[in-house]
Amino acid sequence: HPKNIELFARHKVYTETELHARYEVKLDKYCKVLHIEALTMLDMLWKDILPAVSAFSGKLAESANRKKMLCPELDLSYETELAKALSALIGKAAKHAKDLEESIAEDKLPADSLKSAIYHRDVILHTMNALRAAVDEMEMRCDAKCWPYPSIGEIIFSVK
Repeated sequence: HPKNIELFARHKVYTETELHARYEVKLDKYCKVLHIEALTMLDMLWKDILPAVSAFSGKLAESANRKKMLCPELDLSYETELAKALSALIGKAAKHAKDLEESIAEDKLPADSLKSAIYHRDVILHTMNALRAAVDEMEMRCDAKCWPYPSIGEIIFSVK
């Protein structure tokens, strides 16, 4: 705002040119940090999380099948519902990951730093949040032994 520029200039803190330069640098940094975080999120998801959850749900299905063969009248509703839920979450996470990849590919970093920052906030960050929600739910439903990263509880309470 012009009143802020005038205030900084009057007190010789920053000139108008310096303020605009800082503004551009901060917007550029915001976009770059979000870009790096999005790429890191995708890397973690494709290489670690989805394979781990898929393997866990496969073991769960195998276990349910063995139990069914052993005793057909057993109640396998827990295993069945959990396998269904994890499969749905895997699909949901994969869809959000593809959306995120497309959003990153569409980002042309326009010359206008503000437009780029708004795009990152409204599109990329929004998609990252949707992906995070699916992954958080997977983490809550998976066996802790299969999860590839420490949980928040492990990080907080495992201080040595």
